[in-house]
Amino acid sequence: MLPIAFPAALAAAALLVWLRVRRNVRPRLKVRALELDCPALPERPLEILHVSDLHISRRTLWRLEALYRAAGREWDLVLASGDFAEEPQGIEPVARALGALRSRCGIWAVLGNHDYLHYKADTPARWLQVLLGSLRHGRCDRLSLEFEVGPLVESLERHGVRVLRNAVEEGKLDGGGTFQIFGIDDPVTGHDNPRRLYGSQDRCALRLALTHAPTRLGLLRPLEPHLVLCGHTHGGQVRLPWLGAVSTGSQASRRAAGGLMTQDSLRVHISHGAGAGVVFPWRFGAQAEITVLRLGRNGARKPDKTKTPERFEVKP
Repeated sequence: MLPIAFPAALAAAALLVWLRVRRNVRPRLKVRALELDCPALPERPLEILHVSDLHISRRTLWRLEALYRAAGREWDLVLASGDFAEEPQGIEPVARALGALRSRCGIWAVLGNHDYLHYKADTPARWLQVLLGSLRHGRCDRLSLEFEVGPLVESLERHGVRVLRNAVEEGKLDGGGTFQIFGIDDPVTGHDNPRRLYGSQDRCALRLALTHAPTRLGLLRPLEPHLVLCGHTHGGQVRLPWLGAVSTGSQASRRAAGGLMTQDSLRVHISHGAGAGVVFPWRFGAQAEITVLRLGRNGARKPDKTKTPERFEVKP
């Protein structure tokens, strides 16, 4: 009896793990609330749609259904923190889907390491090398090809997505307040240069810093952002009970791989991301997500919970 029971139990455990993996890769809408000491915020909560790490290829176009669902309503701001496409064929579909989102104040984006580099894993040995390299450092230069980012930037801009590469832009919020978006280029590949923006902050505005990864965030402190938005970690992608993420590929700790937290004395939101790269596309214990951040002013009227955006998931 024992020889039969053990393989059956092993098969059942493997099935449960596989079902959990399939559930985790389907992007869901996640709502997080945060109060800020910022007079520029309106009385009602400001809703920011934060999109990150879509990693679109011909085989993962189904992930874009989550964006088209999110386009069913209007947001105050839409911010995208990089890693849009895994191959040239994914550029136009992801740009079109992001451009379909509706925002009162605009759509902004920064680039990620997968927008600059394509990781080759065409043999089992190379796959293992890239995987181990990404676990240690978040990248593996020896097995990477540079992407030409021009077509991606051009496509995003053509569809109404403003790409910021170490630049700042300003705008007005409903209710008369102002905001600044500090867009910092990818720190994983060394394209970040926040120093060129020092001294440009408006202390009367809501200041948001957008970058791809929670790496070298201390360099953003002189910009005095109320909130930093980033991704890259995939929420850890594989999270183990009691231990946390196997790796974050960044300076974020394994127990703080996603969500709202404090890092380098800054308030930070690390998106779990809506996808994953082609080398290791699976997730365990780290649900794929597109995030709604509801920013309220300290002491302002509490939001009406009945108006929380719809929760949804997308089937691969």
